Amino acid sequence: TLLSLMLAAAFGLFSFSIVAVTLIGRNDALESVQIGDPRFALPDRSGKHGAFVRDRFGTLPQAYFSLFELMLLDGWDTIARPIVQVQPWLFSFILLFVVVFTFGALNIIVALVIQKHELYAEVREMREVKRSRE
Repeated sequence: TLLSLMLAAAFGLFSFSIVAVTLIGRNDALESVQIGDPRFALPDRSGKHGAFVRDRFGTLPQAYFSLFELMLLDGWDTIARPIVQVQPWLFSFILLFVVVFTFGALNIIVALVIQKHELYAEVREMREVKRSRE
């Protein structure tokens, strides 16, 4: 059902977040990489605008939220492009995440809606057969 689908997606997103913290958030090569649109970011303690990789992927909740944004394809290019420019091999991780969660989850939701529609159509047909026999 939809609840089990949401729980599976939350667990999968949590799993990918753990990997993202390890591969992206704690990657010293990405420490000075600025991601996101600096026009919409709040200033940090030093007064600089924009978020650095460690600000978006440094902890599990931050990585979870950043991957959730990536899953919705909300500004995915401003998150992924700076990371991939510095560490091109991370493209495979980002691509795998987008394919599994964006397209895979969307297909599962569509399949669930179609399955429920077929079930209701079958129930409706059985009721009509029962009425016609009476």
